[in-house]
Amino acid sequence: MKMDFETLLKKSSTFVLDVRTPMEFQSGALDRAVLIPIDQLERRLGELPTDKGTSILVYCAHGVRSLACVRILEAHGYTSVFNLEGGLAGYGQKSSR
Repeated sequence: MKMDFETLLKKSSTFVLDVRTPMEFQSGALDRAVLIPIDQLERRLGELPTDKGTSILVYCAHGVRSLACVRILEAHGYTSVFNLEGGLAGYGQKSSR
């Protein structure tokens, strides 16, 4: 699903999900981000919003892990899941222009 990342990030109702490693998370993360590494996602689904229509913004370093997580979440019935294409690396480049 496509939507402007900035718009989603500004909405207080958006759940921000970081699927990187704890070490990556400690080096910097987006505001309000909840860390659930990709390898723990399926067993930690209970930590996500119970309303499966809630917007979930998923990101990682380069957008590959987060895309895999979007697919996992959609397979579990989440209907409003968004991937940060290019990850934090691409997001930083875009915002510095």
